[in-house]
Amino acid sequence: MIHHIAIGTESLDRMAEFYQKIPGCEEKVEKYEEKSGTLRSVWFRFGSTILMLESGPKQATKALVFLLAKENASLWREFFIKIPKEQTTEFSIYFSDPDGNRLGCSAYPNAWKDLINEELNQ
Repeated sequence: MIHHIAIGTESLDRMAEFYQKIPGCEEKVEKYEEKSGTLRSVWFRFGSTILMLESGPKQATKALVFLLAKENASLWREFFIKIPKEQTTEFSIYFSDPDGNRLGCSAYPNAWKDLINEELNQ
């Protein structure tokens, strides 16, 4: 089980705005520096996993992939209509956050087209 994933960014506000729109985002918590009061990180809960956006140098993972399930398919469809897709496979759709970190949404073992019933612009 994964407790959290941390992503460094020099654009904390812009990244937080993006991730808050991802389907499945259940909670947002802001953390501030004790002495200066400046925003140091923004935490989001996705199910039992916490995604931490940390102020600092970008150090991206290869890909952070979210679950596309029947119960959230309509939310993902609305999300994908608004953003550019970089690559699609039978099971997954890949895109990037504002810092260029590679993200994805996977329906494996189902094909994503079986859950999102309309073609998405590529």
